[in-house]
Amino acid sequence: MHQLSADILEEILSRLHVKDLLRFKSVSKTWNSIISSQYFINLHLKKSISSPSHCRIFPPYSVSLVYDDVQQVELTWPDEATGYFIGISSDGLVCYMDNISVHPTRICVWNPATRVSKTLNIDGMKFHLLVSWFGRESSDDVYKEGKLLHGIVHWLVTKISAADPNHAKVLMLTYNLGQKTVGELMPTPIKSHEMHHITGIGVIGVIDGCMSAIQGYCEGFYEIYEVWVMKEYGIKESWTKLFTIPHSCDNVQNLELVGVSGYGDIAFRSRTRHDNVAENIYTMNFFTNRRYIRMYVETLVSPKRLSRITAIAPTK
Repeated sequence: MHQLSADILEEILSRLHVKDLLRFKSVSKTWNSIISSQYFINLHLKKSISSPSHCRIFPPYSVSLVYDDVQQVELTWPDEATGYFIGISSDGLVCYMDNISVHPTRICVWNPATRVSKTLNIDGMKFHLLVSWFGRESSDDVYKEGKLLHGIVHWLVTKISAADPNHAKVLMLTYNLGQKTVGELMPTPIKSHEMHHITGIGVIGVIDGCMSAIQGYCEGFYEIYEVWVMKEYGIKESWTKLFTIPHSCDNVQNLELVGVSGYGDIAFRSRTRHDNVAENIYTMNFFTNRRYIRMYVETLVSPKRLSRITAIAPTK
């Protein structure tokens, strides 16, 4: 029987799930060498990012975003991941801050697909930051924090009106990783409201390669959720509203945008029993024990390769 060439074998294996690849390492020394190589890990990462079948929702279960075959797989957490959730990088690594009272500058980085973790010290930690992204700046295995798009990290911030301290608007602050510069505050489509009517500073993300923003605010007896995308990056006028969801104010902050599947379905985390709040929107009520729900991609990327983590302070 003819053996497959290395190129063909790599192409076939790169389309498989991490669980299968970990098992196939024991097939032969050749397979183990291929699957363990950095070239293959990068190849598999590239294919996984573009495949909806490799997308998962985290935590406390690993849930497939292919909705016609949703599966829950309970995860085994590393002992070090007992502190504050930081974020998930685009290459499938989860970041947790260690117990602040004991190790205030220690970070646990974990790959939930391979179950491999590593603990590192973080440089320049700023405790007042609420970060929403954790990822690699370049190929040097140095990771940073924030929400990344086009090489720029983004934060949502609330600016209180000087004329009326009871009113505030939501803006976006940027940091260019390549130029290492902080940008001006970018307007968001989220309109100004009275402070006590804003139910949260908002959530930003990336939907189909576009910056997205979601905000909840009270209006009458309802909490209104608006989901927007910026069709042309940096162009204020390109903000486009995807949809608006009215929700009873008795259930304030009960919806949280998780992400979008490869098929364009919107996934929300719900802390209530209300399902099907809008067409093509999925609320997943089994997420009740943990606050932070995010999408991630199953990859072979190892935290063991990390050299250090650096915090970015969103100040000039």
